[in-house]
Amino acid sequence: MVRACHVSLFVSSDFSLETERLYGKDAECPHEWATWLSNSNILPSDLLPHGTHDYLNYLPVSLFRDSCVRAAVQTIIFDQSDVQTLMCYLGVGDTFTPFHKDLCASSGQNLMCYTEGGGSSFWFMTTSSAAPHMAEYFHTIDKELDFESHVITLPELQQSKLDIYIAEQQLGDLVLVPPRSCHQVINHGGITMKTSWSRMTLKGLVNSLYHELPIYHRYVCPGTALCSNIHIITAYADRRHTKSN
Repeated sequence: MVRACHVSLFVSSDFSLETERLYGKDAECPHEWATWLSNSNILPSDLLPHGTHDYLNYLPVSLFRDSCVRAAVQTIIFDQSDVQTLMCYLGVGDTFTPFHKDLCASSGQNLMCYTEGGGSSFWFMTTSSAAPHMAEYFHTIDKELDFESHVITLPELQQSKLDIYIAEQQLGDLVLVPPRSCHQVINHGGITMKTSWSRMTLKGLVNSLYHELPIYHRYVCPGTALCSNIHIITAYADRRHTKSN
């Protein structure tokens, strides 16, 4: 997916005639990168896709009859036989991802794999517990957090009165995004290329059931069916695993 981003939202640009830049999102991950991720033993096993305590292991895509839901599942599941489900992001300075939370209270991992021209990415994040407070603040500025459509500015972040954690992600840096953390990514400088994946922990499932699913029901979000099916399939798989032991 390639999206157009208006420039100069956070930082000034020397390209006065340029009105927008393209940001490649959810792109196919190179096979070599996926192989390295699985076999290099650089990252802890419990952070890898389908790693230790990742409940997405119990979510076979074939069990979903609805094609839209099946496609959504495929975007967050890493299948070792199909590396296309591992997502990559290719951008340049002033491209961005709007303020949002990861789907279904999943845990996010984002690894900076390649840069040119001093490219880096700035992350603006809240704690998990701040999610409802940030949603309330968005209402005061006539925005909806869960629509993932607003690029929040520095003055707006300051006015929220919430603790905001800021980090610059450079080549080789791995960013861990807690479940329900509200966050935004702004690319800076030259080219940046990142790969990302999601995991679902037991705590994430609980948060998803009690906090995220009601929001999806309220707004009839695409995540509603996915979130519900994650709980159904996981409960079935956990029950089957318990019986086998």
